[in-house]
Amino acid sequence: SKYKQFFKTLKAGTGGNDAPVKKMFITGVSPLAMYDVTSGYNIGSNITTRLPFNDILGVTRDELDAMLDHFNLSDKREMIRDRMDKWYDGYKFNENIGHTIYNTDMVLYYLNSMITENMEPRELIDINVRSDYRKIRFLIETDKKLNGNFSVLEKILTVGHVELLKIADSFSAFEIRSRNNFISLLFYLGLISIEKYETGLLTLGIPNQTIQKILAGFIQKALKEQGLLDINLDEFNLLVHRFAYFQKLDVFDYLAKQLEKNSKIRDYIAGEHFVKGFLIAYLSLNQLFEVSTEKEVTKGYVDIYLKPVTTDIPYGGVIEIKYIGRKEFTEALLEQTMAGARKQIQKYKAPENFTKVILVFNGWELVLAEEWNGDGEDG
Repeated sequence: SKYKQFFKTLKAGTGGNDAPVKKMFITGVSPLAMYDVTSGYNIGSNITTRLPFNDILGVTRDELDAMLDHFNLSDKREMIRDRMDKWYDGYKFNENIGHTIYNTDMVLYYLNSMITENMEPRELIDINVRSDYRKIRFLIETDKKLNGNFSVLEKILTVGHVELLKIADSFSAFEIRSRNNFISLLFYLGLISIEKYETGLLTLGIPNQTIQKILAGFIQKALKEQGLLDINLDEFNLLVHRFAYFQKLDVFDYLAKQLEKNSKIRDYIAGEHFVKGFLIAYLSLNQLFEVSTEKEVTKGYVDIYLKPVTTDIPYGGVIEIKYIGRKEFTEALLEQTMAGARKQIQKYKAPENFTKVILVFNGWELVLAEEWNGDGEDG
């Protein structure tokens, strides 16, 4: 192929004492792209995960501080750090590194707005970092149906991370649908990054809110293209706005009704995991909240934690999800489930302006949505 011939030409340029090409540094090319050309270009080394090169292209905390000083933004340091930590940080390319780095494009995009307009960009996600869904579309479909890789994507969004024994450094297009290679490719695309390494096991997670929303967009597009779910996002966003500004729970009823009326998706629903993933995906699409899953708060882990993006948004949310199997439902079990949920959500010490919501699903049907205010009365 022309691609292979191009790399053969590069290799030829390195031969001899007077070689015109002394060194090459190639970026933006995954092991998938390089696999088929290695026979013609076998002089390269994949340095992506090597410790000395972890910081080579990103921005470290010290470098960010130096930039803030240089551009006279040091008086806003705490505010800028807090925003960038949640939206642009979280990348680690070697398991033995003790720190994470910021995405350079995102940092420059944000600082450009702060310098020229003295305010944050209206859209916190630069359009240039929005990953193209087509990059992974063919990987999550088999015979025009969603495959196991889509389930991996959904799991990553639902629990925030995935485990792997080893990041693959070489694989062909024919091997890409294997779980290990698919997860490795997500790592090389920057959609997940190393969180920790314990007992010989790598944990790779969503690095920040920007990627959380990009992955949510992938889930939404996949469901829409498959004809499983096509939600009116304009209508949905207005309902999220009602929750954020007026504590109305209509948005949860709306999402549940979409599940009910789209019969195709019912065959795909496999219990609590899907229901939770579905809610997280669509809530993450909205720009009013930072969405966290399995977030640790006092005395427990919240299923979905919605933190307002700015202080102008009056209410956040703590959402506890309970699931009763389609064939298991009884009124007595519903009461028992609700009692457990109320007891559990009462322990969470979220800020006072956070609406505490309990959702109970019976299969794909939302049988109860309650705002918990601590005295047993519905909101």
